Amino acid sequence: MNERLNVSPRTESMSSMQAATLQSDLSGLVNSLVKGLDDRLAPFSIDIISYTILAHCSVVGHTEIGQLRRAIPTDPGRMSRLVSALAFRGLVRKVRLQSDQRVVRVELTKEGEALVPELRRRVDDFYTNVIGDLSQEEFSACMSTLGKLTEGVSVSLARFREES
Repeated sequence: MNERLNVSPRTESMSSMQAATLQSDLSGLVNSLVKGLDDRLAPFSIDIISYTILAHCSVVGHTEIGQLRRAIPTDPGRMSRLVSALAFRGLVRKVRLQSDQRVVRVELTKEGEALVPELRRRVDDFYTNVIGDLSQEEFSACMSTLGKLTEGVSVSLARFREES
């Protein structure tokens, strides 16, 4: 299990079968995580991205929609719709800055503040169930591998941009 893949970006490439397996397994994991989280949050008519908006506001206090878009990977139009839907439900309020009317600040309402702890508990319980059977060593190895894959993606993107 400790064998390294014999893959060098300059001399060889990962076989298409290995690449397809990696892509399929990672996509399956992400889809399963999103589905599981959405199922846990569904009784509150909240999806994982809406939860992330609420949790972000809970941690940082008020934030701007532009900051939310940088923190949460979704397109600007969807972010605006999600924030508007949360505002319509009374969970957040949108405030335009007096100094710059183009800037919209988002902050939790009392209802939003009251809901976040229960949502957070459901998310935490889900992740506890997901990783509950992993030993500390397995969890550390998993996190290390994910970190290396993330770094590899960053390096690959940087190389691609340099070549373009």
